[in-house]
Amino acid sequence: MTSSQATLSSGFYRDSTQQSHMPVYLYWNAAHTSPNGIETFIDFGVNNTVVLDAWKFYVYEAILSFPLASGFEDAPYRKSQIQLGRQLYLEGFEIGLLDGVQFPFYWSSSGGGRILGGGLHTLESRKVDFSSQIYGLALHETLLGIEAKGGYIFNKKEGESFHLPLASLKKTWEGAPLTPTFFVKGQWEFLGELSGPSFDQGVGELLLQPFSTVLWTNGILYQERNRMLNSNGEFLYGLFATSPQKTFYTSLAWSPFKTFTIETAFKGMRYDSQAKRQSAEQESIFLSWVYEDFSVGFPLSHLHSYGGQVLRGGAEFKKFLNRWTRLRLEGDVADIRKLNGISSWAYHGRGGIDFRFSPKILVSALSEVEKNHLFEVDARAIVYVSHYLY
Repeated sequence: MTSSQATLSSGFYRDSTQQSHMPVYLYWNAAHTSPNGIETFIDFGVNNTVVLDAWKFYVYEAILSFPLASGFEDAPYRKSQIQLGRQLYLEGFEIGLLDGVQFPFYWSSSGGGRILGGGLHTLESRKVDFSSQIYGLALHETLLGIEAKGGYIFNKKEGESFHLPLASLKKTWEGAPLTPTFFVKGQWEFLGELSGPSFDQGVGELLLQPFSTVLWTNGILYQERNRMLNSNGEFLYGLFATSPQKTFYTSLAWSPFKTFTIETAFKGMRYDSQAKRQSAEQESIFLSWVYEDFSVGFPLSHLHSYGGQVLRGGAEFKKFLNRWTRLRLEGDVADIRKLNGISSWAYHGRGGIDFRFSPKILVSALSEVEKNHLFEVDARAIVYVSHYLY
């Protein structure tokens, strides 16, 4: 069995120096399963990057999977297999690309583990990079309604090595008042035999549902961003931050009807820089309404950080004209006030139509206009072409 998807987009604009640019983006992925169960998946992109204005080729994933055992009747997707190649790494607190091997295995529909090893790098990396290497094991099981997970990761990079145990617990109390769901996850750094492990990163989250129409989410995150990647993993953040990032977030969603939702959210972040303690706060509210063949949304947000303030509001509208055509309209306006003295209004608008010529071919034709302190008017036309093979 083979499946495939291709997406092509392009546009035209003039930058602040009045130079013309025509960005082109091509993405293609394909999956194949042989009669003996061996799976092949590849996902790559080609584009002339806007910043460098030069053609680049990116391999996002390239995986060859060998099945070892089939799934379970109540969980057919839990299949033990060996995965070789470039693949996503999601253990611990990192999100990156792993060039190596992962071995997910399961002894039941609720329990199993994963063994992995290889080179870890950022999602934007174009080359095979083993400057940061990881090797580890993680096990998980559900007991008495508690989802428990524990593991160990060994990370070696730039002449240093780190031993990182990790663990997580998740529990939902169905039928209890507020229907609470509690999730906690931690990672430690082992410093030596005498000193023992020290706390490295962690997250805690509590979800409460006082009514069937209300969901209240609260969480706190203590994170050293891109902990196991090399020094080029997040260059700009590394120039400023001298401590882990501490974030508190809370959100409240109310859905009095299945078609109507209002969500408010707040996020506060703290970290130390070489100059002083820095902070950032973001407040937002989003209203969405879906009725028959159309939907509307109204986002409003305010961001205040060490770089300045941004107040943004917008609207989006989608409507099916018929079973093969859908209209899309959206617009945003923002008041930007930077600490470097730049203050301006920014505007953005986009509109277009999605055409589905057949169940396997989707074409989106869009036009986009924006205006800010850099662009008097930046206009472009964009076409997305998606072709599916099943």
